[in-house]
Amino acid sequence: MSLVQVNDGTVTLHSTDKIFTITDFKPEGVKQFKPDLEEKSTENEGQQNGNTEKPKNNKDQKEDSIYSACLSNCRQFIAIATEKKQLLIFHKEKLVSRTALSRKASKLTFTHTDAGKLVLADKNGDVYSVDIGENCGEPKLVLGHLSMLLDVCLTSDNRFILTADRDEKVRVSHFPNSYNIKTFCLGHTDFVTSISLLDDSLLVSGSGDGTVRIWRFLDGEQLKMHHVSKDVHLPEKQNVEKQMENMIVDPKRSQPSETPAVIKVKAFNNKSNLFLVQMEGLDGCILYSYSAETNSIQLQQIIRCDHALLDFSIDAVNSDVVFLTHTKEEASNFVLLRYKLEGSKLSESEAFKIPSEILACVGDSNAGGDLETLHKRWFDNMKDYLERKQIRI
Repeated sequence: MSLVQVNDGTVTLHSTDKIFTITDFKPEGVKQFKPDLEEKSTENEGQQNGNTEKPKNNKDQKEDSIYSACLSNCRQFIAIATEKKQLLIFHKEKLVSRTALSRKASKLTFTHTDAGKLVLADKNGDVYSVDIGENCGEPKLVLGHLSMLLDVCLTSDNRFILTADRDEKVRVSHFPNSYNIKTFCLGHTDFVTSISLLDDSLLVSGSGDGTVRIWRFLDGEQLKMHHVSKDVHLPEKQNVEKQMENMIVDPKRSQPSETPAVIKVKAFNNKSNLFLVQMEGLDGCILYSYSAETNSIQLQQIIRCDHALLDFSIDAVNSDVVFLTHTKEEASNFVLLRYKLEGSKLSESEAFKIPSEILACVGDSNAGGDLETLHKRWFDNMKDYLERKQIRI
């Protein structure tokens, strides 16, 4: 889930119970909105039904909290998914819809129109759409995967929806009639963590196999593949041997991947064919460009942060990049960094230390999530099968 979102210079963050907006990277530009996550039940409601017994308060029951949030492009609507499987939609901070979901929504995105649809997805593989307006509709099932769904995006004309899953594939479906599958983008050898559109015909994807790939997604054609780990020196995963020791499984099982995974890819929406890559184990990002003429992915810049990088977002209006970082020594020290795009390079323009009341927005979580659980473990049973076959012969 995204921790930071930027739109036309306004940065949006969320804590467990509040939504914060920061304008112009100034303390006076910080505003907060506390949505009502719990449904209110009046004491008179029971008396009207002839029940004089007061409702019991369960102290052990945890209060609901914000799991993911998304702001619409027009900045009029905000969608919130909660830990208790609720979907709340606000219009100008006024609640217009509260819906119970069957599963917790991990991805939220609005269509590219001011009054369109909200698309939400859960990691179980289901994608729903909700009509947005003063009277929002109920979530309607759009499509389903048989694997864990990790990312979703829509084309600029809202005609196609692209979904990435744990089974190494990207699915391209018509929208909203997503039972009509256009094609699949097949080629990754591990889970696909993130996808982003370079333009109306090109897609960039990142995966647990440590590669980024460029696709002509409407044809399902892979144009170029690039191993990100070759461009930057990253320490090998130190917990691979420890994982093998803790595995109570047959030793013929394959060991965890030693290649650092791509956590996130994000393209600039200025038709420059530039995109940013966040890599596992790297406190920073890598800026690449894709040339259609030479069909090549070129390294432009490696941006290293002084602190651990939690998440980043690209402003679709002015192409500014905002990084959310925190120090490893002091968990309470969170900093927003804004970078300006100048040609094909990024330069830091300003920093903003997040006030203490917003510090709970990220807690101790890692934006990349627990990627180790996404790597598949394969059994090699062919050797045993051939030995048994030889005995029978």
